[in-house]
Formats: sequence, structure tokens, C-alpha cells
Amino acid sequence: LGFTLTFVLSQNTGASLALRVVGPGLSVTATVGQDGVLPCHLSPQRDARTLDVRWIRAKFSETVHHYRNGQDLYREQVGAYAWRTELVRDGLSAGSLDLRITGLRPSDDGQYFCTVGDAHAYAEAIVELEVSATGTDPHLSLGGYEAGGVRVLCRSAGWYPLPQLLWRNARGQHLPSVSQTHSQDQEGLFEIEGAVIVTGSVEGPLSCMVRSSRLQQERESSLHIAGTNGTARVSCSWPLHLFDNSCVLGREEFREGRHCWLVEVEGQWLNYSGWAVGVARESVERKKWIDRSPDEGIWALQNIEGLLMSLTWPRNPLSLSPVPTRIWVCLDCTQQQVSFINADNGVQIFTFTAASFNGESIRPWFLLCTWGIQLCLRDSTPKTLSPVLGGSCPSPDTPASPLLGPAGPAQE
Repeated sequence: LGFTLTFVLSQNTGASLALRVVGPGLSVTATVGQDGVLPCHLSPQRDARTLDVRWIRAKFSETVHHYRNGQDLYREQVGAYAWRTELVRDGLSAGSLDLRITGLRPSDDGQYFCTVGDAHAYAEAIVELEVSATGTDPHLSLGGYEAGGVRVLCRSAGWYPLPQLLWRNARGQHLPSVSQTHSQDQEGLFEIEGAVIVTGSVEGPLSCMVRSSRLQQERESSLHIAGTNGTARVSCSWPLHLFDNSCVLGREEFREGRHCWLVEVEGQWLNYSGWAVGVARESVERKKWIDRSPDEGIWALQNIEGLLMSLTWPRNPLSLSPVPTRIWVCLDCTQQQVSFINADNGVQIFTFTAASFNGESIRPWFLLCTWGIQLCLRDSTPKTLSPVLGGSCPSPDTPASPLLGPAGPAQE
């Protein structure tokens, strides 16, 4: 997280001209976790070591730091600043009254009085402290079906002050949020969440941007809604967590014939990833959590941090190391079978037999639950079929798509 602080100093001299406090006239920036210095000095220059120097929170009239005759009087200090302030001693003899605050926080935001006095005179200046924080990359997630589309959520935390949240489609056009909420954590940082409804007309990356107008900085993440030009992707630039059923259904539907497609798992953290591939009945539950299994209309393999298993009940761990990252999914609607084949060596991984399709349309099914992971469908007509489908294994170098079965393009 990055915090920036801006200090603006304005002058207000006291009745006596013997003391005059001056500020730099420029903004001062700092980052939370580091030290921030509130500048203040006497003009004309004179020795301040014997003076009474007090820094006060203007809004609450609380003592932030008190120095007098060479001593720091910490007992007068408000608790929020305990052990966090220091009058910079190096410049006192030259009239510098700078205050260093360590571990800057959002609660430090506001006005401060820099005051100085002796037995004969008094002067003060106002220091405006503006605290800013750049939060996390937006976290995109999918909700349930709503208003003829899918609800997409965007959440980002760690901001100060409250940022803007904006949606943008593939053409760079802004989309209106259907809802937006925010909250503050115990440290005073903001979390913001917005939602948009995505319909079938939206294609390409959907971007969520969170922007700080104070910092002129922004964070952005995108979710790929659909694919074109030969590659379909179910992916996002942040963890894809799907509420309720935690899955994505392919657009293509199959009722008869034999079909196979190649799914490739890509990403930086494959050994620690969570994903699943397979097929599902058209009537599979979409709005609430279900136990993913054939009884619920799902036939799939799932990987959880290097443990591959079939989604049967009970679960059936498969002893494969390493876990394949290029898998043929082979669907035989006639024989009611779903088979999975390692595309790198042609070895069969697992087959669901006697699958109860119940005459329904069957659709590709995917699950993604790990940051930085993509499931990709390679678009090309398969030249051969798997043994389960009555032919030889698909060539590892021959990618397929659900849109292309043995008889050619499937009709939607």
C-alpha cells in the first residue's frame, strides 16, 4: 500500500513581531510506514532551543508534541501520537521547528498548529496534512444471474481517501454501476465495492478501475468475458472467485454425437492452483452452492494444489505427478461417457461411464479459484478421436474447440 501526505502551511503571526513562523509554501509528500516531516521555521532565523515549541491538532486542540527548554514533554502528548513524534533537533539552533511523525496513518489527516513562544512573544502557523493511500488491485468476481445477465463484482481495499470505482468495456466505454458501497477498516482505510450487469452483448475484457483523484493514481483489473479469433479464455487478471456455484459454463451445447476439445492450464503458480474442467447438464444449479458431482449434473476433474481428483462421490484421488496441464475433454453423447486424456502423452486420465445426461443439452464446464491462472480452449478441428470415442488418441499438437466436433462445426 502507498500513502502520500501533503502539507500546506499558512502563516499567522502573533501580536509581537519578535517571533514570526514561516512555512515552505510547497506541498510535502510522504508514505505511510515511513517518516513524514511537517516543516516550520522562524523568520528571521534565530536560535529556538530555549523557546516553547508546541504542535497541536487544530480540530481537537490536542497536543501532538511539546518541547520546552531543551526537553520533550511527552506526558502532555495525546495517546495516538505516543512514541511517534520527534522535534528535529538538528535545525533548532537555526530556527527550524520541524516535526517528524513516524508510522503515518490516515487518522493523521487534518490541520496542525505549529506554535512557538517565550515570555514576551508568541507566533503560530497552520499546517494542513493530507493523507492518501493507494489500495490493492481490484478483485473481480462473478455473482448470480440478474436482469438478463450476470452480475460482476469489483472490490478493492486499502484506499484513503475514498476513491472512485469505474467500469469500462473492451472499447474503453464507461459502464454504469448498478450498485456501489464502501466501508472503513480499523485503520481508517476504505474498501470499495461496485457491481455491473453483463449481458450476452458484451464481449472481450471488462475492466474495473479504482482511482484516487487526490493522487491521480489508479488500479485496474480485467475479466475476459468471451474469446475471439481462435482462442476462448476463461480468465482474469485477479483471482476469479465465483459466488454460489463457483463455476463457468461454456456457451456451446451438445445433445448428440461425439465431441472433444483441448483445455490448457496456464499461469505462474500451477503447483498451487485450483481449477476444474469437464461438462455439465444444461439444468445444473446456477444460483446456490451444490456438491459438484454427477448426481448434480457435473462430470469433471479437479486439481487442488497438485492433487488431481475426479468429482465423483466419494472423491477419487488420481495418482498423477505432475498434474497434466493440457487435457482433452472428450464427450460422447451417444454412449453417455465423458473421458479425460493427457494431451502431452495420450494417456487416459479418467472416464465417467453411464453418465445420466437425461436427454439434456451438455455444456463445457470450468472452475477457476486461483490468482494468475487461465483455462484456454484452442480452436482447431480435431483430426482424430480418443479411444473412448472409437478412434486413436488426439494428437497432442492438434487443439480442438467445443464448437468443432467430428462432424464439423456444431450448431447452436
